[in-house]
Amino acid sequence: MAEFDFVIDCETMGTHADAPICSIAVAAVRDGEEIVDQMKVVMAPSQWLGTIDPETVAWWLQQTDDARAALLTGGSTLDEALDDLEDFIFQHCRLDEAKVWGFGAVADIVWLESAFRRLNRDIPWTYKNVRCLRTLCEETGTDWKVFIPEGQAHHDPLVDALAEAKGLIAALASIAA
Repeated sequence: MAEFDFVIDCETMGTHADAPICSIAVAAVRDGEEIVDQMKVVMAPSQWLGTIDPETVAWWLQQTDDARAALLTGGSTLDEALDDLEDFIFQHCRLDEAKVWGFGAVADIVWLESAFRRLNRDIPWTYKNVRCLRTLCEETGTDWKVFIPEGQAHHDPLVDALAEAKGLIAALASIAA
């Protein structure tokens, strides 16, 4: 039976645990070797629930027009977005088998877990299967940013999730070598 890793990237309006999530993207990696599926959902700005951080807003104002515009293209509620995420993972494996990777030990996964709790929902993975891609990349000397396609908007969660997933594959291959 195949094993699945889910590389998750969120764009937010903060860096703390209760940061409002603006968009979520996920790349599904089968057996640590190939990206087999992807998803992205963008919330309506009225659904950016949590504490907005003024420093993060200022940071977004310095990003590209494309990156900023992508934040405003969505119409999903946070509850719908979390449903989409849970359904996407469940399409590939049992939820208790899902290994979820965020880029930072206190970033994407923490933001999502906070959102699930905020809406009184169960977290769809076990704490034993939460992984930190930043740590793995640093320890293996893997630069995931080389996988961002030329001309693609950095800080689009799907572009980042796909590049980070390729970084995961490269880092795992370097360990196996």
